[in-house]
Amino acid sequence: MPASAEQRIARVVEQLYPETAFEKRYGQPRPLNERMAARHTPGASIAVINDFEIEWARGFGVSDLGTATPVTPTTLFQAGSISKPIFALAVMRLVQQGRLDLDAHVNTYLKSWKIPANGDWQPHVTLRHLLSHAAGLTVHGFPGYQRSEPLPTVVQVLNGEPPANTQHSSRAADALFRRRHDCGAAGSGRHPRCGVSRNHADRRIRAVGPGS
Repeated sequence: MPASAEQRIARVVEQLYPETAFEKRYGQPRPLNERMAARHTPGASIAVINDFEIEWARGFGVSDLGTATPVTPTTLFQAGSISKPIFALAVMRLVQQGRLDLDAHVNTYLKSWKIPANGDWQPHVTLRHLLSHAAGLTVHGFPGYQRSEPLPTVVQVLNGEPPANTQHSSRAADALFRRRHDCGAAGSGRHPRCGVSRNHADRRIRAVGPGS
C-alpha cells in the first residue's frame, strides 16, 4: 500500500477530532481506540473508497462485547440507515435515466405489495414522499433481529405481521394523530410531549390519513 495511503489511515486511526458544543469547533485530536472507549463501542469497521475503488478496509476492536473475537474487514454489521443514501442514489439514477418518476404513485411500480387503501381513501404516495420521509409510512426505527430469531419477509415487514417487530403504517398514522392532538395546545410551535411541530405532524398525516 502506498505510503500516502498509510498516512491517511494513520490520520483516521490516530487523529479523530471530537465534536464540541460549538459549531465548526472541535476538540484536540484523539486516537480511535480512545473514542471507541468513550462511546462504549466494542468494535468498528472502516472502509475508504478512493477513485471509485476500496483503498483500504480495517476492523477495530471486538465483534461481540465480552469476547475476544476481533472485528475484521469481513465482519458483518447491521447496515441500518447507512443504506438510505445508497438507495436514494440508486433511485435518483433511475429518475435521471427516465425509468422512474418521482411524482408518480408508487403503486404503479410495486408488484408484491401495494400501498393499502385507508377505508375508502387511497393515499397518493410518491418516491418524492418516501425519500423525504413525508409519506407517513416511516416507523420510529428498525431494531433489527438476533441471529437466533426468525427473519420476516419484506411483505411481513410492510404489513407489520409477525415475525416483524415493527408496526403497520396505519398504526403509525394513528400515533401521528394522537401526537397532533398533543401538539394542539402548542399551535405551530413544539410541544414538550410530542417533540415535533404541529405543522410537521399535519404534513405527515395528510400523506396517510387517519388509521382505520
